[in-house]
Amino acid sequence: MRLFVATLALFALAPSMALAADAADRPPLRARLVTCATGPAAADRYAVFTGSMPAIPGAVRMEMRFDLLQRHSGTLGYARVPLPKWGQWEHTERRGIAGFIFTKRVEQLAAPAVYRAVVRFRWFDAAGHQLRSQKRVSGLCSQQDPRPDLEVGALTGAPDGTYLVEIVNDGLTDADPFSMTLGVGAGVVTAQVPAIPAGRRQTVGIAAPRCASGDIVRVALDTADDVEEADELDDAAARSCPFK
Repeated sequence: MRLFVATLALFALAPSMALAADAADRPPLRARLVTCATGPAAADRYAVFTGSMPAIPGAVRMEMRFDLLQRHSGTLGYARVPLPKWGQWEHTERRGIAGFIFTKRVEQLAAPAVYRAVVRFRWFDAAGHQLRSQKRVSGLCSQQDPRPDLEVGALTGAPDGTYLVEIVNDGLTDADPFSMTLGVGAGVVTAQVPAIPAGRRQTVGIAAPRCASGDIVRVALDTADDVEEADELDDAAARSCPFK
């Protein structure tokens, strides 16, 4: 999925503040995750990162570079994401300011994945000599898998012998109708389940041979693979017989 970016340069401290003698007026040296928006649609997912650096004695030019790192679900390391207008040095040569702040926004983040920004800082004197360099890493922006996630909930029994299976959609999007099975001993019964909205739970009644106390009842969801899920491992469960 493509990532779309927008940049916004900010001199967050007004010149009047920058002239204050108190060092507390200077912005801190840091990389910060300002906003991490999540959602099922790509347009819902974006992140805003801000870097800030204080002015230091003798420096007339301050520079800042942002790189976006991404870690996909199931992997350990981060990889740099090549983006337009990222990975380049932004700068200011304004005199008399207390520091330099720059903000970048990245949109249509892929999911599931985790993002962070690495921000590098440099200070130069009037002759172009580098006085100092630093690096900071922002907090994490985690993007959940947007797909449905079906899970077997509680199993209870109705007075007429019907099995009542609770099904949970713990994902971010609705689950389309699907088939499920309920097994008692050697017998297996198939039932159809209507669509389940995201974040909701639904109870489905299934008529099947009555189990005896101590028997194990096997429940399997989406047996025909009608729903593309975030996690397929919790689609099956074994429950104790709900009848006494």
